[in-house]
Amino acid sequence: MNISQYFSGWVNNEMALILMLIQHVRERDPKTLERMQQFLEDMEHHFTVLDSRRPLYWAYRYLAVYLRVYPHVKTKSAGRAVEMIGRIYDALGLEFKCRHLAVNLESAKESSSHAPASA
Repeated sequence: MNISQYFSGWVNNEMALILMLIQHVRERDPKTLERMQQFLEDMEHHFTVLDSRRPLYWAYRYLAVYLRVYPHVKTKSAGRAVEMIGRIYDALGLEFKCRHLAVNLESAKESSSHAPASA
């Protein structure tokens, strides 16, 4: 294994945890959320190429705010958070295989908004 495989494995593992949070919103240990925020800060400051930092600034900011207000997030915000993770993957030159989650989260929102109200 070379260093790039370790790096991509580390990023994939950390992002998988964030994606699980996005998919299954519920109360979490604040330390878990802080650790995820720290991971995103480390990624922004240490692993983002300086020339590409400005476009990614909003992706990192969005995810930081998302984690700060979690679990009081909206479904629309969840889809946008997945899009921001995709931007980070693109900037790092990594393959993001979960882009469909943003569409699935949006369609789940639309179908639940059209569902009849329960009595």
